[in-house]
Amino acid sequence: MTASVRTFDCPWCGAIAPVPADHLGEHFPCPECKKSTKLTATNTSDRPPTAPPPDAPHTSGHRTFDCPWCGAIAPIPASHLGERFHCPECGKETKLTSMNTRAAALTAPPPDAPHPVDAKGGGRGVLVAVALVVAGAAAWWFTRPVSPATSGPTSGTTAAKASEPGAGAPPSGPAAPSPTEAMPVARMPVAPSPTVPPDLPPSVVPPTVSAGPAAPDPDVERVARQGELVKALEGAAEASKRHEEARAALAAFTAAHPGAERAVADAAAYEALRAERARRVEGAATVEAARASRAAVVAFIEADPARVALAERTLAWLRTDLDGREAAGATTWRDLHWGGAGVERALTALTAAASAAAVPPPTDLLRAEDDLRRAREEAQRRADEAKARLDAASARR
Repeated sequence: MTASVRTFDCPWCGAIAPVPADHLGEHFPCPECKKSTKLTATNTSDRPPTAPPPDAPHTSGHRTFDCPWCGAIAPIPASHLGERFHCPECGKETKLTSMNTRAAALTAPPPDAPHPVDAKGGGRGVLVAVALVVAGAAAWWFTRPVSPATSGPTSGTTAAKASEPGAGAPPSGPAAPSPTEAMPVARMPVAPSPTVPPDLPPSVVPPTVSAGPAAPDPDVERVARQGELVKALEGAAEASKRHEEARAALAAFTAAHPGAERAVADAAAYEALRAERARRVEGAATVEAARASRAAVVAFIEADPARVALAERTLAWLRTDLDGREAAGATTWRDLHWGGAGVERALTALTAAASAAAVPPPTDLLRAEDDLRRAREEAQRRADEAKARLDAASARR
């Protein structure tokens, strides 16, 4: 995570989202719960979104709910902490808190649930079913109809009949059902839903989450777009940093070679002045032609202030020249004999000095600055596209 992007840990719902670092101190609406929070150094960090938040009361994702009424274990979204939840087993309503939820697997035993849950998920229910079966069998035994074959003798006739041969044989017809066959199937009664404790304030009840595999997060696309934006912003920050380093290298070279840029311009200007002088002076065989060529050179110099500065330097150089006397009678540069040999020597010397001082920046520095500038623009374009995709995903939510 770069310094330009930080990770925001929502203190209301635990959602994690990237925010610009320069927005610290401003209020930020959470993209999950829409509640506004002031961005501070406490609820933001320089960690990536995949790392656990340092100070948030709960993380995003799923948590395990331990029902305090029946001991059932069920997965719930962590963003529903603080809301009311109907247990999928007993149907009772409970407020989801950090005490009755935990970031643990469903197979892990609950740490503080008042009713332990059997590892196979039915210990107490099996005991209740066995008790009901035994009670049903006892009730059938004491309330069953008494047949003549099993009742005792109540009169002489029945006693005589009982003493007759074959009296103990069962009567003809369908056999009487055995106690096991006649016993009704016991069914576990459904306990009525108890009332909600009066001390719990009403709030929005989240949808009941059935036990089993957690449902897919409906905001998977938005979370993925947030990750893309974070990566794109990191890439843009890195490209900007590298471009600034290339620019700093060029600036350091320029500082180490003062006057190099001016020398480049001066060398080019001297070459242009020499070329124009040679073109005007060539072929001027008469006095009138020489005067016309000098006037043309003076007009060419006066057309550009930079050329005027070069002409003044030419006059200053001629005044120090020991080989000629061309500047002896010249008050200004306009009085120089621009077709003479002294002016040619001056322009040649000044052009050579400017060319020696004109040290261009190395080609690799120029190429690196240009390449990194284009890379910076491309990274910024990708960051803008990622931001647009995140906005579109948030709008569809």
